[in-house]
Amino acid sequence: MEAEERVYLPDEERILHVPERDPTANTVGATANLLLVVNEAQDISTFKYDKDIEPMVASANATRLFSGTRWTTDTLLEREYQRSLEDEKRDGIQRVFFFTAEEVRKYVPAYGEFIDGVVEAAGQATPAGGRRSISARRSRRQAGMFPAAGRQ
Repeated sequence: MEAEERVYLPDEERILHVPERDPTANTVGATANLLLVVNEAQDISTFKYDKDIEPMVASANATRLFSGTRWTTDTLLEREYQRSLEDEKRDGIQRVFFFTAEEVRKYVPAYGEFIDGVVEAAGQATPAGGRRSISARRSRRQAGMFPAAGRQ
């Protein structure tokens, strides 16, 4: 899968959207000179991002926008979230914008109705004892049948 160039602007200005979670996705050589959007960043490995995706902004130092759900503490999204908080403390410029499902509901009522249906159908807790994405809680527990922390 190739990175998608979703917005075309005059004078070779580009906004690049990287939606894929596939670690074999071919993103090398693509460039973003205005904005690089990394959607569902919790599902993209830090190795893939550092090696193949971040270099896309090198030619113009494009702004990077990370979005997703902060499930666990070992994701690309969490790493960038923590780095941004540190930068905010250092220079006072807001970089982190965090919205709960309840806050989104205020602006997108249909989303609120969707969340109500999910909660009604399954409740907040998942069978594995984790939390659904509608909760703003984050877990230190890593995902998968055999998470790295539990292997010896």
